[in-house]
Amino acid sequence: MLVGVLAGGQRGIGAVLFYLFAYLFMNFGAFATLTVLVTPEGEHDRLEDLHGLADRYPVLGVMMTIFMLSLAGFPPLVGFFGKLFLFTAGVSTGWTWLVIIAVLTSVMSVAYYLRVVYHVWTVPAAAREVDRTPGPLIAVGVSALLSVVLGILPAVVQGAGFVGASPVVAGR
Repeated sequence: MLVGVLAGGQRGIGAVLFYLFAYLFMNFGAFATLTVLVTPEGEHDRLEDLHGLADRYPVLGVMMTIFMLSLAGFPPLVGFFGKLFLFTAGVSTGWTWLVIIAVLTSVMSVAYYLRVVYHVWTVPAAAREVDRTPGPLIAVGVSALLSVVLGILPAVVQGAGFVGASPVVAGR
């Protein structure tokens, strides 16, 4: 996000606002998925606790995969467009060297996110039941839906980001 802040202007601030909005759903969805795994015995937030999530609960597994791939910046998910808008704003204002560093760190982060995806799709040694109360599942579902829909239609939120950036740019 530093790239967008340094880029400034309507394009940079709009990109930051878009990424913050997208990041909200990506992170909220991932952490909401972990809250679904909480049992009376305690939290289950280690990588090993995610073993076979897709096998036990396919919908949760697919949604966690969407969140991780979106955070990693895979197209056509919203995280890809958030990074694209930030990097484009940075290059267009002369911060190319910083964008190169940001791209390299983004590529390195893919290993972390894919590690989570690997655990989600690994067959478990022992199955554990998850409480299927509707509240957390609805929250995870809405976040997954927005991560995909905002990736397919990023212009909707980007336009709102430009509108939100207008007062900041005008106040210079």
